[in-house]
Amino acid sequence: MRQFISNGKSERTSRILRMDSALDFSALLRRCLGNEPLACRIVHTFSDRLQDDVNKLEQAMENRDMLAMAALAHRIKGTAANVAADRIRLLADSMEEQARQHDLDKLRHSLDQFRVETVQIVNWVGRRITRVDHGCSETK
Repeated sequence: MRQFISNGKSERTSRILRMDSALDFSALLRRCLGNEPLACRIVHTFSDRLQDDVNKLEQAMENRDMLAMAALAHRIKGTAANVAADRIRLLADSMEEQARQHDLDKLRHSLDQFRVETVQIVNWVGRRITRVDHGCSETK
């Protein structure tokens, strides 16, 4: 398991991460009681899992497995809420409801939006926080 540590610039890191509404790092940091290394680990874990989630959602959609789609969207919605990723949370909420209603047209559209948002979050995390062997450091 990778370790993440703060580089001593937590105020600057929080300010930089707050600049984008993809994820409210300051809200996440509060939820982590100011533990920046924990918040960094959570952000990276969330980002990593989103990529896998897109593949699972696409597979469920291809199989027209609305139960799997709704369950995945529900899990993503909860995780996104916990990490303060509101756009992902809202999209997952829409996909969950659309899957339960078997509304394939709206679901396809929401999944397309989810893919775009996932790429944005993954890129955003990659630009804002760099993984290093011994820690988590801010990028400029």
